[in-house]
Amino acid sequence: MQAKWHDAAGRPPEWDVPDVLTVAAHAAEHDFHPAWPDGRSHHTHLRVHPQMVVENAVDPHHFRFVHGTELSPVILEEIVDGPSWWARVGFGRGWAKHPCDADGALRTDTMNTIELLWSGMGISANIEHTRDGIRIITINPTPVEDGRTELFATYWLSRTDGDLADGGYRRRLDEAKLALPDDIRIWDNQIFLEPPGLATQEAAGFRRMRHWTRQFYPTGRTGLREPEPSV
Repeated sequence: MQAKWHDAAGRPPEWDVPDVLTVAAHAAEHDFHPAWPDGRSHHTHLRVHPQMVVENAVDPHHFRFVHGTELSPVILEEIVDGPSWWARVGFGRGWAKHPCDADGALRTDTMNTIELLWSGMGISANIEHTRDGIRIITINPTPVEDGRTELFATYWLSRTDGDLADGGYRRRLDEAKLALPDDIRIWDNQIFLEPPGLATQEAAGFRRMRHWTRQFYPTGRTGLREPEPSV
């Protein structure tokens, strides 16, 4: 499917859509099941502000309280380059206690990590390495009218021997699809605030993300009216 570009000022595309199956070196080494027809989902009639979806990338603690991980992941790396926002996070006690090797350098192994990539505010990819293999999940928010957004998700799972015959692929696909509905239930009931109300521990990441996303709004703002100052 060809990606479509829309710019309020009528400008041509400013960057290319990344190939999510090769954006991470360790993922590019694998073969993947086709996403069609079962590895896709489409969520309509949402009140989700696209900013909420993007800001999940700087909210490591939601993994614990929304998705049920034992610990919040550790943010290992973060690179912001023009329209791209990339981060790598590590899950579990091994990453929490020992993110570096014996020489003090950041570990380069990928087990129990997720690479998070945003290309603009409309295209995201989560590259997850679990003991079951690699899974790549794209979540693409698309505003359709004022106050309404649709979400398109696509799931690619790496092939393993016999996973079609023994039901392993279907099990892994069903597991991969569990997280997004939990997020949507929250996003769909959140009220967008500018500036946001933040706890001290999370403020820096959210402020960086808000600063980065301003480039994608026609006026450099979120498009929503800020609350009136108190008297």
